[in-house]
Amino acid sequence: PAPSWLGWSARLRLGLRSGPDRELLDEIGKRIGSGRTRLDRSAGDRFCRFPVPRPILPGMSSASVIPPDPAPHETLAARGAVLIPSTADERADLVDANDWSRRLSWAEIATLAKYLRYYRLDPGKVLFKEGEHDAFLALVVSGSIEIRKNDLADQDHPVAIVGRGKVVGEMSLLDRSARSATAKAALATEILVLTRPQFETLCLAAPATGLAVTTAIATSIAQLLRQTTGALVEHLDHPGQ
Repeated sequence: PAPSWLGWSARLRLGLRSGPDRELLDEIGKRIGSGRTRLDRSAGDRFCRFPVPRPILPGMSSASVIPPDPAPHETLAARGAVLIPSTADERADLVDANDWSRRLSWAEIATLAKYLRYYRLDPGKVLFKEGEHDAFLALVVSGSIEIRKNDLADQDHPVAIVGRGKVVGEMSLLDRSARSATAKAALATEILVLTRPQFETLCLAAPATGLAVTTAIATSIAQLLRQTTGALVEHLDHPGQ
């Protein structure tokens, strides 16, 4: 028998399947189907991830299961975002007029525009909330978005204003982590939205354009990281200012 201190993932890798672990493994085998299962030793004995619906397996608590992804467009509508009717050509022109598009060719912009939706946000309307799992990026066409971050006392504070030609929420297309901040319209704002399902469809249908968009997203994140690092160094050099 496996020693009691040997974690579940280690026992699985070593092929030591017996007792309760064997029962759990059998249950996973029945349900894995088209889903994905991940075993994480650092999180304890068991951590499983399934497509919707994600059943709770024996020995798992509801907190162990990653919540299902919300439908992004339904979430936006519920938050008061208004869908603006538009054609793909009109959306392509809006993308082309923004600085963010300088990383893309016209053909890539035209392809990307087919997967975007055009929204309007009234002042104060929330685009996304810290801690939630909705997955989409927004390119600011006009107006501005205020970024707010909660402190340890769960009080939110403004940390940035994102204006025309900038993107927000781009990290959600690359990972499944919760939102790290809240974004809300500071003014009447128009945005172009790319959801993760549409992004994944784009990458399958037009891999070259998908790669170009991914590169543009990575470049935006790298620039933001450099700015944040610079601000941190300035703060450390001049504390209290």
